[in-house]
Amino acid sequence: MLTEPSQEPRIVIIVLNWNGREITLQCLRSLERLKYGNYATILVDNGSRDGSVEAVSTDFPQVKVLSLPVNLGFAGGNNAGLEVALQQNPDWIMFLNNDTEVAPDLLTALTSGIKRFPDGAVFGPKIYYGEEEDLIWYAGGEMNLPLGRLRHRGIRERDQGQYNQAGPTDFVSGCCLLIRADLVRQLGGFDPSYVMYTEDADLCYRVRQLGFSCYYLPDGRIKHYLSSSIGGELSLRKVYLKWRSGMRFLRLYASPWHWPSIIVYQLLYYSVLGPARYIRRRRGK
Repeated sequence: MLTEPSQEPRIVIIVLNWNGREITLQCLRSLERLKYGNYATILVDNGSRDGSVEAVSTDFPQVKVLSLPVNLGFAGGNNAGLEVALQQNPDWIMFLNNDTEVAPDLLTALTSGIKRFPDGAVFGPKIYYGEEEDLIWYAGGEMNLPLGRLRHRGIRERDQGQYNQAGPTDFVSGCCLLIRADLVRQLGGFDPSYVMYTEDADLCYRVRQLGFSCYYLPDGRIKHYLSSSIGGELSLRKVYLKWRSGMRFLRLYASPWHWPSIIVYQLLYYSVLGPARYIRRRRGK
């Protein structure tokens, strides 16, 4: 049963799509099942040519569609949606990947966390791989500037309750990121210079520089069908884009004394550790 909208924070959800008609429709169907009264959804289409706009407009007339003429990337597309979302005077903005399915109680769980952690400005749920019910993709974000490493806590671990404690996290995944509307307005949204990847860590880092906190809330849960727009989780293009964006993040925020250890770790990772992991995962090990 839905609670009265007046008792709930106003949330606007921004879903970004690029040529992902079917998976986007699946995502929007899951949003229809949310047990929360005071939210609206904006679909930002990044210049798709697969009929996504027409399909969403037909199947979900209640969803506002912002159709962009060209692909502005993750940051550019979400920032365009943010401008429209802020016109609705929300309390919170949620950025949500289109290749996700959300649990019906997602917004209820996240808003409970808002009340529990009043210093929080960014919140994120536990995220599972879409194809496997109990395989974790994100259970908090870890940021190690001396090594130049950003990683998801718990990634590819079976969920046995080991990450069921809510608490502060270094960053929240942009796959599902809830942020205070006034703060994201102040920060100007995502940094479009990244093109793809690491925009979420950058945004969270800037939030923390202002003295606010980011929180991981395991009671909120979603499924993520990985990287559907660029060839899947093991895409070599994805590896390259993540490396390039990671280097930009480090140039912005790492201290000079971090760079000797960053260089050593990056050389080791991309010459030995990363390829070995890539091969193991290709073999299904």
